[in-house]
Amino acid sequence: MIINEEDRKIIKTWKSYIDNGHYGNSRDIVDMYNKVFEGVRQKQPYTTCGSCLRRCVKLMYEELVRQETEEKNKLQALQAIDEFMTEEETKEEKPKRGRQKKS
Repeated sequence: MIINEEDRKIIKTWKSYIDNGHYGNSRDIVDMYNKVFEGVRQKQPYTTCGSCLRRCVKLMYEELVRQETEEKNKLQALQAIDEFMTEEETKEEKPKRGRQKKS
């Protein structure tokens, strides 16, 4: 249920349409909904009901935001690990300074 970049743009466009009182193509919205939630939620039958389409777009947008947040958190964790690992590499042990014996 990973949303690709093209689908992200489409979902964001639908969200802006719905927020401004417009609608997208009902068949496209339902197809995208069924694609995004395949195997997770029950398939949405085709409908022209305005509140049903708004609900579908809202749920897809929430899933999109959830995935983007999850990806951002993973990236931050990887960056933190990378920073930690590079710090360890730069902290190489220096030879101890000791007294040198004079001959």
